[in-house]
Amino acid sequence: MKMYYLEDVVKAKRYLVKLVEGKIKGCTSVLTWDEVVHAVRKNAGKEESLVAGRVFKFPES
Repeated sequence: MKMYYLEDVVKAKRYLVKLVEGKIKGCTSVLTWDEVVHAVRKNAGKEESLVAGRVFKFPES
């Protein structure tokens, strides 16, 4: 079992909240998108994975 330091968890949560609130910008890789869509398809089916893929889409340039 991996242990996390509370200070690191608090920092990560702060960062993610700022990201969601639009106070900072962030990006991810194509691999992350693929992993999300694959996991949803495996656990919830094709239709749900299509929805997840659209929700987790990359910003348009």
